[in-house]
Amino acid sequence: MKKTLPLKFLVSVLTVAIVSLLLWPGAASAAPNRVNTITRKATVMGTNLEVTFSGLDNRRADKAFAVIVKEFKRIERELSEWRGETYVVKINKNAGKAPVAVPSELFMIIKAADMVSCLSNGAFDITWASMWGLWDFS
Repeated sequence: MKKTLPLKFLVSVLTVAIVSLLLWPGAASAAPNRVNTITRKATVMGTNLEVTFSGLDNRRADKAFAVIVKEFKRIERELSEWRGETYVVKINKNAGKAPVAVPSELFMIIKAADMVSCLSNGAFDITWASMWGLWDFS
């Protein structure tokens, strides 16, 4: 029998992780011996991406940034709703008509988005397309 962790525990762990990540850079910058930072920028998924590395040399920062950009592009190729025949496009085309089998990664993303929607009382909504006319994405 597979056991799952209680939702309260998962939320607590996630909260601690986020707070730790938010506080860590501030603590590092407050230290007397400031660590050199390197910032890299790219355009991915139709928006600007900026990553700041701390404690890496240029070569390692470039290598790490290439991995990050590659992952963003992979996600866009697989999950875009407006480029190609992704599973998201298939879900939207079949909405209200027929079920669509999806890869486990996408299923987990949808499940997590649904959980965040519930936790935020609907402030986050993965079904944003109903709001399409409010923004101009051209």
